[in-house]
Amino acid sequence: MGKCTVWDVITACSKYDGSPTAHKDVINTLNKHGHHAKMSDAWCTETIMAIFYDANAIDLIGGYSQISDNLKKKAEKLGIWHKGTSGIRPGDIILYGHNNNPNHTELVVGSTMCVSGNYAEISKDTCARRKWTGRSVVGYVRPKYNAMPAMNDLQVTICAAEVILGTYGSGNNRTKALATFGEINAKQIQSKVNEIVLSNNKTIQALAVAAIAGYMGKNTYRTKRLSTWSNKVQTRINEIYALRGKSV
Repeated sequence: MGKCTVWDVITACSKYDGSPTAHKDVINTLNKHGHHAKMSDAWCTETIMAIFYDANAIDLIGGYSQISDNLKKKAEKLGIWHKGTSGIRPGDIILYGHNNNPNHTELVVGSTMCVSGNYAEISKDTCARRKWTGRSVVGYVRPKYNAMPAMNDLQVTICAAEVILGTYGSGNNRTKALATFGEINAKQIQSKVNEIVLSNNKTIQALAVAAIAGYMGKNTYRTKRLSTWSNKVQTRINEIYALRGKSV
């Protein structure tokens, strides 16, 4: 463990993000690692633990923590705890609470976007996205990820699709968020965005590829994420799947 990039964590997160069975899947993942988790648990921090187990990165956050307070204490010992909100970026773990006492945990996946389990405004068994603000943020954990190697075309396309959907914001916010993947990769992502936004068909193709790769969630959650692109993207997905098994 420990040879983990921010992309590995974001990829692991996509298994739970928007899944109607996320709660059950989180519990199954933790039980597989011997933690005796239960469906009756508060599972916001457990969601983050499952993601980091799947990314083979649990040691980057000091091992398993069932609650956010323990996660904070381990992060402080590792020197990866940051108080407040300054500089938050994808791959960070935000802890919310009051008077420096955390009680809720989320994973940052965009400029102002987090993935959360056990959040009151979300269906109780679904892990989903919401925008974070500075309100009630105690601080954040920044694991010491490995530097990103050169991204392949699929990874670049997925990130470009996320840019189009607004995940990484715009202007300086987007620049800072994409810098998480490394300077060279960030330039490739922006170049891909510049290429596909000039063509409606290329944009639909990129969104369809990201959806098929599992980065857009499922069912009504995917529809909501894709917004006005949803119908056209679903049509393209159907066309792609219809090609399976046919000769060149």
